[in-house]
Amino acid sequence: MKIQVYFQPGQSDEGVFKGKTVIVIDVLRASTTLCAAIHAGAKEIIPVATVDNAMKIATNLFEGQYLLGGERSGKLIDGFDMGNSPTEYSVEKVGKKSIVFATTNGTVAIHRARYADKTLIAGFVNLSAILEHFQKNPVSELLILCAGKENEFCIEDSLCAGALISGLKQQAAEEEFQLSDGAHASLMMWESKKFNLYEELRYSDHGKVLAELGFDADIEVCATLDKYPVVPVLKDSSTLKLWVDNPPVFKKVEL
Repeated sequence: MKIQVYFQPGQSDEGVFKGKTVIVIDVLRASTTLCAAIHAGAKEIIPVATVDNAMKIATNLFEGQYLLGGERSGKLIDGFDMGNSPTEYSVEKVGKKSIVFATTNGTVAIHRARYADKTLIAGFVNLSAILEHFQKNPVSELLILCAGKENEFCIEDSLCAGALISGLKQQAAEEEFQLSDGAHASLMMWESKKFNLYEELRYSDHGKVLAELGFDADIEVCATLDKYPVVPVLKDSSTLKLWVDNPPVFKKVEL
């Protein structure tokens, strides 16, 4: 398997992802929140790059059947129903609802990968589910796109990329892997930092900002392995849904 890691969306043109299998990672917090929403039974999630687009899409949906979710600079957007905290996305609130979702980093990265053949969303919270998906649906080439933080490198997304690469190598030990420099660096980072995952997230640049905003509980959720056994996949370049072949029971990843 050939694996390439991009540390932030601006690192590459969107044409790079066309026709490829892509994993988008935004550990703090879009990936985690999207997994929480899918796990809670959201009908669909429509990720958009801008608040204006979110508002325009919402006007074409039926009242009472959708929610606006997301953030700007970590804070709830004026007029939105929910922010970007995974704890907000409960069964009671989002079950069977469509969610129009706009965040500072995560949905921008998803938008960049919208022309991929398949785009999946990953975080630590669904790591084993993603690995099992690729065990059942192997690919020869994989691109991992880290959302970063406002077009800059962030350690938490790179750590998650490394965790995915480590898991893929473990479950396909006989397969030959070709890692880009970015993929190799992510793997080395994971191997050296994996035993202090919460601390790495909490004291990252982004983690410090979230803690100052009062989102310590979110950081704990984001650092929890396999909390949500789901595989969100982008359908028709515009809508995130649950990958229907994802099993409810899976083997958890070994650190």
